[in-house]
Amino acid sequence: MKSFGIALLVIGLALPMAAQQSQNKANRGPEQRFEKMDTNQDGKISREEWKGRADAFDRLDTNHDGFLTMDELKQGRQAARQNWAQNLQKMDADHDGRISRQEWQGRAEMFDRLDANHDGFLTKDELQNRQGGARQR
Repeated sequence: MKSFGIALLVIGLALPMAAQQSQNKANRGPEQRFEKMDTNQDGKISREEWKGRADAFDRLDTNHDGFLTMDELKQGRQAARQNWAQNLQKMDADHDGRISRQEWQGRAEMFDRLDANHDGFLTKDELQNRQGGARQR
């Protein structure tokens, strides 16, 4: 009986910790990713710390000092969102407010991930919810 009580106590303590860890993973934003990349913790990301493509580093390094700051990454993210929206608007050749599989100019598997209701069209709502797992690389 004692071991059963101890097991319940351990489970009771472990569940909130597991829930918190899951919550922490879900809340990882750009700041947390920046901190993870900034291995020497100097508040900026050098080329050596950067894990992405070299041309992406060059594009994001707007002041050309050889480092990426959090502001530069945020600006780059905003520019990418604007480009994404413009590209999607251009894809909508028949201007019906949605993108068909035939209008789609990206990878087929990306279309499939974005098409949440699997109706063969991408709507504004589906594209706005794309952060649920589909990100372009």
